[in-house]
Amino acid sequence: MSVRTELAADLPQIMGDRVPLQQVMMKLVINSIDAMKDVDGTRELAVESQRAENEQPMVSVSDTGVGLPISGSIVESHGGRLWVANNFPRGASFYLTLPTKFEAHE
Repeated sequence: MSVRTELAADLPQIMGDRVPLQQVMMKLVINSIDAMKDVDGTRELAVESQRAENEQPMVSVSDTGVGLPISGSIVESHGGRLWVANNFPRGASFYLTLPTKFEAHE
């Protein structure tokens, strides 16, 4: 299995509770790894960060597995959004946005 990261350097800080948000990221990574364990062929886990269209930081966790697990209540409780899209030809990409410190003070 290969792991690839593409992390943007200029993202603003977010507001939130670090521990549950770390749990969300770990769960997404672990779910991706589990989804690929029985897959023949290429197994790739990709973690990327960038600015979303609304300028919020966006993180995606993508895999080439077969599963489609979703966990969004922690992200939503922080005013963020978590969604999933299918990868072609297999796997899934999970996207996560969270409000920035600047947005929280508006």
